[in-house]
Amino acid sequence: MTDKHFFTWSDPIPVTGPMLLEFLECAYNGQYYELPFSIDAHAKYYYSLLYIRSALQAKVNILSSCYQPHPLFPRQAFAQLAMDYLWFGNAYLEKSVARTGKLLALRPSPAKFTRRDKDNRYKFISNGDGILNGYTVHDFLPGAVLHLLEPDVNQELYGVPEWLPAIQAALLNEAATNFRLRYYQNGSHAGYILYLTDANINEDDIKNLEDELKASKGPGNFRNLLLYSPNGNKDGI
Repeated sequence: MTDKHFFTWSDPIPVTGPMLLEFLECAYNGQYYELPFSIDAHAKYYYSLLYIRSALQAKVNILSSCYQPHPLFPRQAFAQLAMDYLWFGNAYLEKSVARTGKLLALRPSPAKFTRRDKDNRYKFISNGDGILNGYTVHDFLPGAVLHLLEPDVNQELYGVPEWLPAIQAALLNEAATNFRLRYYQNGSHAGYILYLTDANINEDDIKNLEDELKASKGPGNFRNLLLYSPNGNKDGI
């Protein structure tokens, strides 16, 4: 009985795809509550999901054009707050108060780095001394942060952007674009099985042919397979 060999054609599936919405809860890690979705992956989509980004940017521009600037809250700060709310489903506004109790300014706190703690308190996490040394956590004063969130049906701690389910379709479009880009960059547009049966072919020629096939493929693009079977049946594959 001949041995059976199995192999797969596909590449590993990234965890930011189908598992995007499978977080169980807003877990408390001892310092703050985690978000119900991957905030780091969501921030990276800002530079890849251009169709969604352009639509949300248009909304921000319209809102900013209608906004009446206030000395404590300028138009640029309002635009940042609006983008955080539309992209992350969360927007945080910090109240800067003097010792006398007078309100000095309203500053948006970046949603990517702001977290919610117990007793309705908030924290800001930052990569203070570099990734190798971990994150630093800054505690906001009680009542200093106003939290605007897009309601979610699974929890009440954080907001979830309404367009989050559209990410799967957007990722599929990105994968199709990457496929076309690889096909274009590949040059030879190879991707086949080369089956040789002539027993008179020199082994050095086989090795040279194998090297040429490898050189015809760009990094990460289509894979070619060379099968040399001396005196093999032409219908063997």
